[in-house]
Amino acid sequence: MPPLLTIDIGNTTTSFVFFKDSHLDIILDKKTYLTSEIKAQKAKTMKFIYSFFKKNSNISFNAIISSVVPSIDFLIKHILDDVNTNSVVNLNDVRDIVINIDRNCKKTIGSDRVANMAGAYNIYKKSVAVADFGTATTISVVNNEGKFIGSSIMPGINMMLNCIHKGTAKLPLIKADKVFQPYDIDTSSAIKTGVILGTTGAIERFIKDIEEARDCKLQLVLTGGSALLISSFIKRSYELNPNLIFEGLRVIYERNYNE
Repeated sequence: MPPLLTIDIGNTTTSFVFFKDSHLDIILDKKTYLTSEIKAQKAKTMKFIYSFFKKNSNISFNAIISSVVPSIDFLIKHILDDVNTNSVVNLNDVRDIVINIDRNCKKTIGSDRVANMAGAYNIYKKSVAVADFGTATTISVVNNEGKFIGSSIMPGINMMLNCIHKGTAKLPLIKADKVFQPYDIDTSSAIKTGVILGTTGAIERFIKDIEEARDCKLQLVLTGGSALLISSFIKRSYELNPNLIFEGLRVIYERNYNE
């Protein structure tokens, strides 16, 4: 089988992952770019993207896209037309998405969450909750039968930090990329404590409540750009999978386009 390019177009970043083929979860290469720079078509960024594709296109490949930023879908497809691509599939046009989502929900749920759930359910084959720490922090829950049964959406870590700074006169803009000691008395630590422990507390509360309501035990999987930072503050057991969305896209492509 030819290589498969999986593309995650997110609000903050856009990532490209090449798999050896659609049957295997062997990653050949991965690159991430700022979505804002792609949208602005900054020359340096676009040059890097083209060189990344050409380096990986000694033979033709297939591609599948998950996008929550429709305004740059056409641009990405245009780039793919200039390289050695067999076919380009948008996740929104795929019929079999591995998991079962109510028809009304399917119209509004983000393709990134769909791919995450498909990847997690394919790995565990049991009730699973995916916590994705991106621009927004989302939790998506699938039961033993592969049915989407619950979700939560809240502002992401960096969005919260930016809002606290912009909405006040004196509170500083804090970055969440450094280790800190919770409960320290300085203002910077207080902000981080509120945002990070507030997020982890909300996640653990949501999962506990849905487990009690559905009488199930959930496998928790963490993914997304802030997952590594958050993971050390979560008290219940979890698995960390930074490539979950790409594994989900690969599984969905294989289910629909390989016979």
